[in-house]
Amino acid sequence: MSLIPIKIPPGISRNGTDYENQGRWYDADLVRFSEGVLRPIPGWSKIADDPVDGVPRGLLAWKDEDGDRWIGIGTTEGLFVFSGGAYVDITPVGFTAGAEDAVSSDGYGGGSYGSGGYGSPRILADVTPASTWTLDNWGQYLVACMAGDGGIYQWDVDPMNVATIVPNAPTGCKGCFVTPERHLVAFGAGGNSRLVAWSSQEDIDDWTPSAANTAGSQELQTSGTILAAIKGRGETLLLTEADAWVMSYLGGQLVYGFERAADAAGIAGPKAGVAVDGSIFFMGKNAFFVYSGRVQQLPCEVHDYVFSDINKTQISKVYACHVAAYGEVWWFYPSGESNEIDRYVIYNYREGHWMIGQGIARTAWEDASVYDYPVAADVDGYLYQHESGWTADGVALTAARRIRSGPVEIQPGNQVMSVRYMHPDEKTQGQAKINLYSKFTPEGAYASHGPYTLTGYTDARITGRQIAVEIVGNVDNDWRFGTLRLDVVAGSRR
Repeated sequence: MSLIPIKIPPGISRNGTDYENQGRWYDADLVRFSEGVLRPIPGWSKIADDPVDGVPRGLLAWKDEDGDRWIGIGTTEGLFVFSGGAYVDITPVGFTAGAEDAVSSDGYGGGSYGSGGYGSPRILADVTPASTWTLDNWGQYLVACMAGDGGIYQWDVDPMNVATIVPNAPTGCKGCFVTPERHLVAFGAGGNSRLVAWSSQEDIDDWTPSAANTAGSQELQTSGTILAAIKGRGETLLLTEADAWVMSYLGGQLVYGFERAADAAGIAGPKAGVAVDGSIFFMGKNAFFVYSGRVQQLPCEVHDYVFSDINKTQISKVYACHVAAYGEVWWFYPSGESNEIDRYVIYNYREGHWMIGQGIARTAWEDASVYDYPVAADVDGYLYQHESGWTADGVALTAARRIRSGPVEIQPGNQVMSVRYMHPDEKTQGQAKINLYSKFTPEGAYASHGPYTLTGYTDARITGRQIAVEIVGNVDNDWRFGTLRLDVVAGSRR
């Protein structure tokens, strides 16, 4: 008899074949590793009974000068704020509603059936992206811009008023943001997808450069379209489909300087990046990147899983967010079989591992700061409080919280081993269940065993050379799972 610990490193490994991921976790949903221990991701609940109109594609939480909390919500149908349990529609007069879905002019589904020669490559399609919002604060005021509508709007924190156009600001913009130096900046300004323009310092209405002000503009020498501007520590990262640029404050007559930070490091969509403690993480069209003074590609153990099955036409919907409590960056994205967001991938930057799942689908997210818990929105327009409680708005998540390993060799070579007992390592026994899957060869089929509700010594009676372990939640609670040990004896030779 020998006790074999099934000690699998935290995080998912999903590149290559099943056998290449031996000894690693392979699939998961609604669980995370924190300080090396497996635990469930908490639940969520609606913060309002009714939804807003349209699909939310931008959120911002802030406090006004009286200390009241607000959430700005940009949707495909308009602009809304939430406070004190109620929504207020502040959609500006003349606003042009946005596109719920990206539209491809060609590619799959484009053209008539049977057109073109069999096996001939398709011409790359032009894609009109789904509409997204940028939201920021000018003092306590909300400033906002939706790509597609192109106007830059301001709202004065008066529920009796709607948002109004910022006087003299450029139109046809892709987005806007406010710098620490108090310039309102527009990118894609005036319909020029490469142009960055800014107002005079401390004057949101003054956009015409003169010797008496600090307004100005700069056209980037890039082959791409500016899609996103993400504020870091003392600088802003401007991201196109093709490259990355750093915008930094110089003062004087130039006001701002622009420097290309990286080639071949474009962003997947307008909301696919997020700032984290001086660094900026973003998803490209075929890789993940981090900027911390320079752009670097992130090693990713789930690269094949994500990028081999992501809907490239709808990639503009990708939404990145930060969960600071656990040191995580999340990306919500549409899989190849879905036109809408239906999966997530997580990078734990504190511990350096990746997780995946599909049990949460959110189109916009704001981390805990002004509010005690993260706030997120779904495609139906509902707002949720996340990382709170253990159910999905009252619906049990018990069996949905799971993780499964790739093959774990309990005996290499010709010797077959028999598992007699399992010895669990749980915070509270019985709060998780285990399924075991055994096989004799890497290419063979798994035989299923379980589920087992764990006690101190849990009878198993399984024979094979390789097993896979699946841990499944048994309660809607904060269970913890450590290292499983197997009581193994030698069996026959095969």
